[in-house]
Amino acid sequence: TLILSLIASFALLTASAQFVLVNSPANIAGIYDYSPGLYDPDVTAGIWTADVAFILDNSEYPNCGCNEAINPAELNGKIVLVDRFGGCVLGAKLINAQNAGAIAVVIFNTQPGMGTVDILVSAYHASLLNIPAVMLSYEAGQAIRAELANGPVNMTIGQYKFPNDIGIGKSSVVNAPLGAMPAGQVTAGNFSLIPGANVANKGLNDAVNTTLTARVSHQELEGGPIVQVYEQSVSLDLIAAGDTGFIALPAYLPAEGAGVYYVDYQVASDSVEVPMADNQQSSKFILSEHTYCKGGWDFDNERPSVNNAYTDFGGGSIEFLSGFDLPYGEQVVLENIQFYVATGSFGPSFGAIGLENINGYVYEWSDANGDGHFNNNELEMVGIAPVANVDTSLNELWVTAPILELTNFEAGYHVSGNNKKYLVGLRYEGPEYVFFGFDEDYDQRAFVENGYATGLGLPYFVIRSWNGGLPDVEAGFVFSDVYASVAAALNISGGSVNAKEPSALATASVSLFPNPATDFLTVKLPGELHQQRIMVEMFNSLGVMVRQFVLDAPHFSAGHRVDVSGLEPGYYTLKIGSEGQFTGGKFLKIE
Repeated sequence: TLILSLIASFALLTASAQFVLVNSPANIAGIYDYSPGLYDPDVTAGIWTADVAFILDNSEYPNCGCNEAINPAELNGKIVLVDRFGGCVLGAKLINAQNAGAIAVVIFNTQPGMGTVDILVSAYHASLLNIPAVMLSYEAGQAIRAELANGPVNMTIGQYKFPNDIGIGKSSVVNAPLGAMPAGQVTAGNFSLIPGANVANKGLNDAVNTTLTARVSHQELEGGPIVQVYEQSVSLDLIAAGDTGFIALPAYLPAEGAGVYYVDYQVASDSVEVPMADNQQSSKFILSEHTYCKGGWDFDNERPSVNNAYTDFGGGSIEFLSGFDLPYGEQVVLENIQFYVATGSFGPSFGAIGLENINGYVYEWSDANGDGHFNNNELEMVGIAPVANVDTSLNELWVTAPILELTNFEAGYHVSGNNKKYLVGLRYEGPEYVFFGFDEDYDQRAFVENGYATGLGLPYFVIRSWNGGLPDVEAGFVFSDVYASVAAALNISGGSVNAKEPSALATASVSLFPNPATDFLTVKLPGELHQQRIMVEMFNSLGVMVRQFVLDAPHFSAGHRVDVSGLEPGYYTLKIGSEGQFTGGKFLKIE
């Protein structure tokens, strides 16, 4: 079960990491990797040292802290331990621990191999909290849990400073712009790794001659030897105590083709460090056969990596966008979208909220003004991916949604031409809290903050309003201090699926004028058509049919005038079909 995070779209306090130390017993003593609570007070505001104790409540999962603690005497003045799983938001767990007398909280991840994620709480819970919190991995939690059965465990969290201490973390290193991209779509302009890291000096002394080294290794998708293909090092003369320095290395363009690319960072200085736990960081990306994904890829399950799920504070309608570049679009078909969606452990089932309210969308983006930023007049919806054939009794789902082309509602969107840019949208419409999957391990903070990403390169983009069914991208935003990647995979294939000899209708170019239209739209099909009768269907930007009628084919050779005065403003698709052959076009209705 994942954390489901309610994120307010205002600034959250950034917690710069320091230490979580187990002081005793000796066999588990040492520094532990962790993620901080992103609220005030954060773990850099002081030092907290105490014995630890698990919270107990009267629920099915008594260490999860979703209900009032039944052992407050054991928790008073302690660092309280809480399990991540349990069907309630993290803010509620922290409040229950605080009310029982905790001086700090350590949350244990309950998923093996998933590391840690930042602790995000709502503005309401943040206003009530006055104790810090951190998250440790499942493996660290198991070690501490086992030792606690033998006697006391003492911990320190907070601003404990060593004389010499530089470090990097998952949010401070530069990851590749995508966690997965088809190898055949890679160009020098759209995909290169620019290795680098924000190196933090958390020690008491200045760091002299700090060197960042990056190594990239390649392995074939089918397995086999791992071969190093890149190694570079760059140094900074000085990083003052308490300061951060960004070190950039020469760019690397993957030239080995499809495969898994392992990226390993290491930082060192001339000073001797005692803690070395945060001097290395690793990530990986894949050049796939047919998959785009902003976040990492889960090879075991053949789907995006997900370790958290987000919605905006307050719930309700929301859409997360992610952008992908197709320099070689000829004969490419956009097949389906893979993603994770949930309503929470005790949220309503998908049958209750209605599957029709959850859809994937594909938008073509033409950067008309060349500024690299989204504008509302630059988007056109070209495909919809409805959620279907799933168990509606569940409240969390992995979805593979086939993309339907809006011009004919057949499977797969056929790309026309090269140098295309697309946005994939994961949208929920309704009043409930619906969460979509993210990969917090593929963090793009360093990639974005150092100017490597705008528009298409952002790890996600949040939409809360729409114009005629199209996302209002000019009012879109990214969450403050959240740089995790949305876990939406776009799968593509090549070639055309129409085996029939196309008729004159199927190959005809439709003229729609004036476009934009106010009251009337003239539809004209050039050339001679052998069809006697033609079906005309009109769909709004959400794929809902708003008009249908039948006319004789000769009307369209001469040009047929269609009354559109009663339509709401927005983009529409006109579908013209007969004998299993279709053509069509798009127009914009304005006041």
